[in-house]
Amino acid sequence: MQFTALLHHITLQLLAQSFYALRREGVVGMDGMSWREYEEIFSWR
Repeated sequence: MQFTALLHHITLQLLAQSFYALRREGVVGMDGMSWREYEEIFSWR
């Protein structure tokens, strides 16, 4: 079986749940942004 499109499985609710499941005090990403900086920008709520 070949997967050709999985985007329809990704919802805003799933993205928000995944984001809030991350460790808030983890190290910054490759872009130098912390979890809290991402939260301010994307405002999942």
